[in-house]
Amino acid sequence: MKKVWVLSLAVVGLLMFTACSPKSSVASQKASNPPQTSQESTAAPTGQVNTSAPETQATTAAPVKAIVSLDYATEELLSKAYAFDEFGDTNSEYQVKAVFTANIVVREFKYVELRYSDTPSDNDAFSFHIDKVLYSADELSPEKPLVVTMLLDGAIPNRGISYMDENGTTRCFTISMSGKDDSLLLTEFS
Repeated sequence: MKKVWVLSLAVVGLLMFTACSPKSSVASQKASNPPQTSQESTAAPTGQVNTSAPETQATTAAPVKAIVSLDYATEELLSKAYAFDEFGDTNSEYQVKAVFTANIVVREFKYVELRYSDTPSDNDAFSFHIDKVLYSADELSPEKPLVVTMLLDGAIPNRGISYMDENGTTRCFTISMSGKDDSLLLTEFS
């Protein structure tokens, strides 16, 4: 009985040793990585030096689309010192604190006063123009949003923003409040 037990342990040990041997792992690597065909190989023929680099495809990733968002500033954000830049546009009792955030760094960010004319531009009922720059920054980044104290009065927007997008195009938006749910809206104009 003792001989059978010792013999069984020896067989199990031999099987374990064989399964973990380097030859086994090389065989499993060959099975998972089949050899390259002659079309895929970049090795030079025997006796020649390969001076060409392997062919690679140049991939150019499209730039991330710049998006600036607007919402009401939360008490949590406002309680964090140095977490944001701030600009006070009004001292009215009807003021709101709004926060501008960007998904990527945008350049030449401006908070502006708008002027409108009732001369239609394309199919729009109003044509907006930047009348005055109230606040400007070289950039608006995701790490450092801008909190603006503003007054949203009237049906026609009188405040807006502009910034340079990822393609170097200046984009302009009006700021307004939704009549449905009082959310803050950015509407692009040209």
